Amino acid sequence: MSPLLPSQVSGDFNYLIINFMPQGIYKHPMGEKSSHWKGGKPRCIKCGQVLAGYSKMKKNQQTGKYFKVTGMCRKCFMEIQKAIWSKHGNDSHAWRGGRRNDHGYIRLFNPNHPYSDKTGCISEHRLMVEKCIGRYLKSEEIVHHINENKKDNRPENLYLFSNKGHHAGYHHLLKNHPNLFKKKMKSNLV
Repeated sequence: MSPLLPSQVSGDFNYLIINFMPQGIYKHPMGEKSSHWKGGKPRCIKCGQVLAGYSKMKKNQQTGKYFKVTGMCRKCFMEIQKAIWSKHGNDSHAWRGGRRNDHGYIRLFNPNHPYSDKTGCISEHRLMVEKCIGRYLKSEEIVHHINENKKDNRPENLYLFSNKGHHAGYHHLLKNHPNLFKKKMKSNLV
């Protein structure tokens, strides 16, 4: 097996294993470390800025898989990443119509709502109650699911408590005195 010259090999590796011999593996330097180097510096493939070094295979610490570092400067690389990940709403590749499941509750994308969170979402059951009563809910008001199914947001299944204390009191009575609640609770919205 004849040794390969660096010019006969494609790839951007710092070292290339070119010969297996019984004595061990022989490595020949490539790039700037090679005796065949004709000058020049690696450049960004997008803007042409001189880079600190060549692209290499690096290990992702989370997945343990190897990936090739791009031949781009940090600025160009971040521009591309920002273009990919900065799309929101309908433009996002992960858009599912504005509905998401958050610990069993359905959350809707509604950034114009006065009580939406920092992601622009609000719980669907709170929107349903607001629609039924014709006003925004106060922050202390609690919406209870009568059948305890968090995804069932029909007005017949929702009950509005004026504060957390009344809601907690209802659950306390339900747990400790179930015989008092032989009849099922009815919605106070319809």
